[in-house]
Amino acid sequence: MSKTISFAAFFLLFTCGIASVPAETLEDVLRDAELPVPRFSASDLGAKITSYAISREDPFLLAYYVDDGSGLLRPPLRVIRYDRATGSLRRTDLRNANALFQGEIQMNCLGSALDIREYRGFIYIDTHD
Repeated sequence: MSKTISFAAFFLLFTCGIASVPAETLEDVLRDAELPVPRFSASDLGAKITSYAISREDPFLLAYYVDDGSGLLRPPLRVIRYDRATGSLRRTDLRNANALFQGEIQMNCLGSALDIREYRGFIYIDTHD
């Protein structure tokens, strides 16, 4: 195996894996942000989350992965948008990243969410490449 491929495999494991910070539950994060948790199911609220980014502005934005205990970031990357002024809550799951590492190695992971923001009606999520 060439050094490029072995480095690429290590990078993919590093990027799509291993979270070093203890996971919080979705409920912990939502309560801390003073969001209406009754609008989420008990299973969603009890899920441990990892590798997430938050914007506490209005609208509140959260991009996160569910921590399944494997140490890997498994799709989907979940996104929550809550407009405090209107009470509007929207959620979506981002799947099928179709990302290429170094232009040649298929990745099924967007990487850890580093930052999330909304600008002119679009949500932008910066992830670890």
